[in-house]
Amino acid sequence: MTKPLAFAGWKGAMRALLAAMVLKLYLAPRHLKNTALTLLCRLVFKRFGRGSRINGSFLFFSPGEIEVGSHCTVNEGVMLNANLGHIVIGDHVRISPYAMVNTANLDLNADYRQRRHVGKDVFIDEGAWIGTNAIISPGVRIGMGSIVAAGAVVTRDVEPFTVVGGIPAKKLKDVPNPPTR
Repeated sequence: MTKPLAFAGWKGAMRALLAAMVLKLYLAPRHLKNTALTLLCRLVFKRFGRGSRINGSFLFFSPGEIEVGSHCTVNEGVMLNANLGHIVIGDHVRISPYAMVNTANLDLNADYRQRRHVGKDVFIDEGAWIGTNAIISPGVRIGMGSIVAAGAVVTRDVEPFTVVGGIPAKKLKDVPNPPTR
């Protein structure tokens, strides 16, 4: 059983009320900004699923080529570059701060004086988690429930329910306790 909050008289109660109000005012601008960014994404992205949210400023290019599933989180500093392809993000995906998802790269098979950008689609399947500062290269599929470690550079497909890390990213282990269906 919990005890009711005890205030040292009416002054203590007023201090507690004032502290709560100051905290709400302090957090309000951030909350309003995140809400505004979420609404913007609903308007300009090809799809922005129900329950998904934006937590802080981020960059996106070609929003009409970006699809975000339901109940996803895109955090501060993330870059979604869909200039030359589609980015398709499944449901329940978490993208940590400063991660980058690219659909464009230089054609390294061409002579260096004539290199042009080429694009490939990127798919991040349901339940994946992209760690802080991770980079997802064009043409990659991140499998269902997979985890990309912080700072990893993913240049190849990631199998479902695996943890990858490093530069370039390699399988580190299987995801512990994958869900059973």
